[in-house]
This record gives sequence, structure tokens and C-alpha cells, in this order.
Amino acid sequence: MVDGAVPVLDFRLDALAGSHDLSTPAGRSRLAHEFLPILSVVTDPVVRAQYLQRLGRLTATGERELSAMLVSATARPGASKRAAATKEAVSGRGDNREEFLLALLLRYPALREDALGVREELLWNSENRALLAAWKGTAEAIEGTSHIEGVKNAVPVELWPHLERLTLRKMPEFDAKQARDAFADCVQRLVRRGLEAEKQATGAVFAEREAEVGASVLAEAASGEKMESDKQLLEVLSLQAQDMRTGLKLHGREEYDGSEAVQTGNNG
Repeated sequence: MVDGAVPVLDFRLDALAGSHDLSTPAGRSRLAHEFLPILSVVTDPVVRAQYLQRLGRLTATGERELSAMLVSATARPGASKRAAATKEAVSGRGDNREEFLLALLLRYPALREDALGVREELLWNSENRALLAAWKGTAEAIEGTSHIEGVKNAVPVELWPHLERLTLRKMPEFDAKQARDAFADCVQRLVRRGLEAEKQATGAVFAEREAEVGASVLAEAASGEKMESDKQLLEVLSLQAQDMRTGLKLHGREEYDGSEAVQTGNNG
């Protein structure tokens, strides 16, 4: 998700998609039924919604139908609460940090040099990703209305209301340095959000796979007391290592407390 890391859910979804013929209804159905139980162990509703969108595109299935299937796959205590949270996330509620970032770019086009290196994948909302891509794809930043018009002309008509709402969003009056500081702080928060989501997803899948393999067998394999010839064991050990790496990244991020950033009250 960040720094070249491939989240475990991305890996599992890509692997499953590659193992089925998605040109057939049967292949798409098998993909959905195999991936949804994996997704069901993730409790973060925003992460769930993100992967429901991806699965929907791969299987040509509506998010509402996939969400209902996910509820069926989540047969454990607390499932009803998590299903309700998923439904709320799928409804399309925006992320304040993402929208603050886009509003900054629309208001302060001089941030172009700083923002061109921001990957669209940092934003989870598909509309926000499309707007960021359009903003990066416009010609050299032009102050005022022409800059916004360039973005508007580069996106589908369906995104115009969302773009207008962002341009009308109330923002603090920043000078150039304050705008750059606010932008950097917002990017840092979004990067951290990605790390936290990756940590949760990896940890959840690792816990499930560890339960299947057995903690004692896993401990023997990790200590070298058991030959690592079992593909299932290798997968669990890989998940464990990735979970630890993501945790270390998060620990490093925790050393930054944002105390030097501009306090806006708008960037989450």
C-alpha cells in the first residue's frame, strides 16, 4: 500500500483472481465465494469497502450483493455489528483527510511540485482517486478558475458535483509555507492510515491461518525444528514476517507527532 509493500489482501485477491477464468460466470462466482471469507476477518469497514469495490469490478457484481454475501460469510460473534459498519462504509461516505488533501490542491495549485509524487492509491475513495489523477494530468498549474476548469474538463460529468463541493469547502487562509506544511501533514496521516489498515488486514489473516496450522507447529517451523516444505506453513510464516515489518513501519511513524504541522482542524 505504501513504500512498495503489497498488502496481504491484495496478494490473496490477485492470486485467487489469477486462478479462475473471470470471463465465465462460474469463475467469477468461485472468486467471490473464496475471497469473501478471507475479507470477513477484517473489521475495519473502510478497508472492507475498498476490497468490496475491487471484488465487484473483478466479478461484475454489485457491491450491495457482495456485501450481503459478506454478511453470510461472517458467521461469528459480533458479525452483525461489523456487517452494519460495512454497509455504512459502502454507502460512499467520504474520508475527511482525503477531501482536505484535494481541497488543498485545488485551492493552492502551487503545491503541484509537492503533490505530483503522491500516488492515487493513497486515496481509497474512487472519486477522490479520479480527481487526483485528473489534477496531476492537467497542464502546468494556473492560478484561479482556469486551473479548476482544467480538472473539471478532465473528469466525467458525474464527478462535477463532488469537484464543486471540494472547491467550495471552507479552508483556512494559508501562506505558501503553511499550505506546504498542511499538505505534508495530511499526506503523513494518509500514509499512516494505510499502514494501520495493512497491519490490521495482515494480522487478521495471519491469526486465522495460524489457527488452521496450529501455534505449536508454527513455532517449530519458525525455530528451524521443522522443515519448511509445507506450502501452508510457508504462507503463514510469510504472513508473520509481513505483519512484523508493517508493525515496525508503524512504530517508526509513531515517532512523528505532527507538532510542527499547521493545526487546521480540517485534516482529520
